Amino acid sequence: WLFCLVLEAVQKRMEKILN
Repeated sequence: WLFCLVLEAVQKRMEKILN
């Protein structure tokens, strides 16, 4: 679903920012 994809993208971005 679109929402699921957006959530996954946000999670990846958060991980990138944290690292």
